[in-house]
Amino acid sequence: MVRALFQRDPALVVARGESAAVRDSMNRSRRALVTVLGAAIDRGELRTELDAEQAARVVHLVQMALMDHVLDPQWLQADDQLIDTTLDVLLRGLGASEPTAPPAEVHS
Repeated sequence: MVRALFQRDPALVVARGESAAVRDSMNRSRRALVTVLGAAIDRGELRTELDAEQAARVVHLVQMALMDHVLDPQWLQADDQLIDTTLDVLLRGLGASEPTAPPAEVHS
C-alpha cells in the first residue's frame, strides 16, 4: 500500500476517494524537501546552479525507484550496497571529482 500511495496508484486513489489528506501530506513533504535543498544550496553544500524544485523532483523519482525496488516481492532482500551507491550517486554524481586523463592509446 505504501508503494501505491507514493506512486498515486489510480486504483488506490479512487478507492481512497482522492484523499485530501494524502495529497496534503505529499505536498508538505515536497515543500519540505525543496526547503531543505534550497538551504543546502544557499550554504554551498550543493551546487549553486541547482534548481531546488527540479532537484526535489529528481530526489523524489530516485526515492520512488528505490522504494519500488526494495518493496518488489522479487527483491525482498534489501541490498545495503545498492542503497549506499544510490545515495553516493545522488549526492556526488557520476563525474570524477578531478578530470582524469584518458587512457594512453596502445599502437600495435
